[in-house]
Amino acid sequence: MFANTPVSQPASSNDSARRKTNEVRPKQYFGGLKLKLTAAALIFGVIALVAAACGESEDEANQVAPSTTQEVTSTTQVAPSTTQPEARQAETEQDAARPQVAATIDIWASVVEDMTCGQVDVTTIIPSGSDPHHYEPVPQDIIALQNADLVVVNGFNLEETLLDNPNIPDDALMISDLAEEDEHDDEEDEDGHGDEEDEEEGHDDHDDEEEGIDEEDEDGHGDEEDEEEGHDDHDDEEDEDSHGDEHGHSDDGDDPHLWFDFHIVEEAVEQIAGELSPLVSDAEALENCTESYLAELEETESFVSERLLSVPEASRILVTQHQTLERLADRYGYTILGSLIPSTSTLAEADIRNTIELEEAIQEVGVKAIFVDVSGDNSDVQNFAERAGVQAVSLYTETLSESGGEADSYLKLMRVNSQRIADALA
Repeated sequence: MFANTPVSQPASSNDSARRKTNEVRPKQYFGGLKLKLTAAALIFGVIALVAAACGESEDEANQVAPSTTQEVTSTTQVAPSTTQPEARQAETEQDAARPQVAATIDIWASVVEDMTCGQVDVTTIIPSGSDPHHYEPVPQDIIALQNADLVVVNGFNLEETLLDNPNIPDDALMISDLAEEDEHDDEEDEDGHGDEEDEEEGHDDHDDEEEGIDEEDEDGHGDEEDEEEGHDDHDDEEDEDSHGDEHGHSDDGDDPHLWFDFHIVEEAVEQIAGELSPLVSDAEALENCTESYLAELEETESFVSERLLSVPEASRILVTQHQTLERLADRYGYTILGSLIPSTSTLAEADIRNTIELEEAIQEVGVKAIFVDVSGDNSDVQNFAERAGVQAVSLYTETLSESGGEADSYLKLMRVNSQRIADALA
């Protein structure tokens, strides 16, 4: 029953020796591995030391680099401080090289600026929004007038207090002189005759006068009758004058509001261009800019004409705060019924008699509006408009609006004014 059970055999001496050999071999293997690991550790250690040394070198290099960069940056920052004063000096010299123009009012300053395209420096003596009749110059105005290469003055006593200043140069460009020349030419055109024709007419008139004398002698008219007729004519003239003053008309000089006549403005532009052409750095550019502005001027005149002529003829009646629109009325066929202040100057005052008669005339004719100046105190005009039963409409008659406003240039001023007149009277 136990035949299949394995039986243990005693170990022989050879087996013992074999086991001893097997026990020794593992010790030799691990000992070699330890040596290899030690060598490898040494190699890695060397590599680590080398890497650390390289890392320190890179760190040192990186530490040096920023300082170098900072030095370069600081050098770059110094450059602008050297060039900026030179640039400012060049701009200052360029500004000084541009012609200096002083205009008494902002309307003519706007014309000069727009027609020269930045080739000149323009100074306005009387600020926008101020009444040119009342303005007193300050020291900086005197300096601007003295330093100007060209002074543009409206004239016809618009700048009443300013024109008394001795610093207005004798060679100033007076726009009023152009207007007088223009009016003189118009008078000659109305005659419509050349010199030869005038001489012939003068000869004929002389003959007619001689014939008239003979007729008078034949008729037997005495000097007494002539004196009586002259007296009657004088009475008629007085009647006409009193009628003219009845609703606030006066004869205190030429109307100074020259900009309401485009023809005068056109002549002024050409005159100003001629004065500035020898002074600017680019005369051809000035000529081109002037031509462009004249084209804009013509376009604006077409706009104004279309608006004002759109008003029915029966409604083309103007009543103003003071006499400002005479030139506009003459050009576009309007009638001036009267002015609350019967003068072209705001220094004058309204009188009770004129105010009452003007109010009666407004109600009789059926006027729709009275046009007031945006500058100055308009409270009296507003009260008058309420009593007369008409609306008070503000116009830019003697000044532009503030910069960026609806009428901050001459061309805009004319467009705004014509539109408001047409809207009020249509």
